[in-house]
Amino acid sequence: MNVKFCIEGEEEIGSPHLEPFIATHHDLLQADVLLISDTTIIGPNQPAICYGLRGLCSLEVHVQAAKSDLHSGLFGGAVPNALHAMTELLSSLHDHEGKVLVEGFYDDVAALTAEEREELAKLPQDDMAYMQSLGLNELVGEPGYTTIERTTARPTLELNGVYGGFQGEGSKTVIPAEAHAKITCRLVNNQDPLKILNLIEAHLKAHEPKGVTVTVTRHDHAKPFIADFHQPAIQTAVEAYRFAYDVEPHFMRMGGSIPIVEAFDRLLKLPVVLMGFSLPDENFHAPNEHFSLDNFDKGLRALVFYYTHLERV
Repeated sequence: MNVKFCIEGEEEIGSPHLEPFIATHHDLLQADVLLISDTTIIGPNQPAICYGLRGLCSLEVHVQAAKSDLHSGLFGGAVPNALHAMTELLSSLHDHEGKVLVEGFYDDVAALTAEEREELAKLPQDDMAYMQSLGLNELVGEPGYTTIERTTARPTLELNGVYGGFQGEGSKTVIPAEAHAKITCRLVNNQDPLKILNLIEAHLKAHEPKGVTVTVTRHDHAKPFIADFHQPAIQTAVEAYRFAYDVEPHFMRMGGSIPIVEAFDRLLKLPVVLMGFSLPDENFHAPNEHFSLDNFDKGLRALVFYYTHLERV
C-alpha cells in the first residue's frame, strides 16, 4: 500500500491556497481512497462514521448613522440610533421559533431521506441531559426536526457577535453612530455558500432601517459535503470500528465544517472516508484540549484493520 501525505497549515483560515493546488496537481494527488480522521465519535465505546459535513459562509454587517456619536440629551428623539437600527435589522432574520426568514434560504436544501432520519434517530440523544450539561432550561430551533437533525443536517444562521456604542464601565449618554454584527451560516447539501451570501445581503439591504446605511463585508465560505454511506470504502470502515470497539458503529453527520473535504471530493472524485476518534467533550479549540487514551488505542486497531482490508475495496 502507498500512503500520500498532504500537509498544509491554513486549515483554520479556510485553506485558501490548497484548493487551487489540488486543481492543478491531479496526478500528484491521485489515489483510491481519501481517509480523514478529523471527526468525532458519539461517546466512550460508541463509534460513529461521519458521512456529512456542513458548509459555511460568514459575513460582517456594518450600520452607519451619524458621522460620530451624539449626545443623547441634545439629539435624542430626532436622529437615528445605529444600535436601534441594528437590532431591528437582525430581528428580521428569524421568526420567533428560529426559522430563517431570508427569502430563498431553504430553496436548495436536500430533504433528509427516510433512511437518514432512521439512522440519525438511532443516535443516543437525551435532550434533558444535553440541556443540563449546557446550563440551559430549554432548547430552541427550527420546528419539525430533532435536536440531532437541527445540529447536523439542517442549515443555520447565527449571530456570533454584536457591538457598538459605549461599552466601558458606568454610563455614557451617547447615541451610537455605528453598530456591527458578525454572522455565520452552517449549510447543508445542495446549498451554495455564495448564493446564500447574495440572499442575505439582499435581505439586509431590503430591510435597511430609515436613516442609516448598511454595508456587508464577506469572509470565509465553504461548501457542504455528503457521502453515500453504502459505498464499499465506508462499509469497510464499519467493519474496522466493529473489530476495534466490539460494537456496531452508528452513522452520523457533523454540524461543523472541514472545508477542504468537499474540494477533494469534487476535484479528485475520490471516495472520502471520515474515521474520527475524538469525543465531543474534549475541549476542541479551548484550554486543556485532550484526547482519550482508550480511543488512541482502539483508533490504532481500527485504522490498521482498515488498511489491511482496503485492497478488496
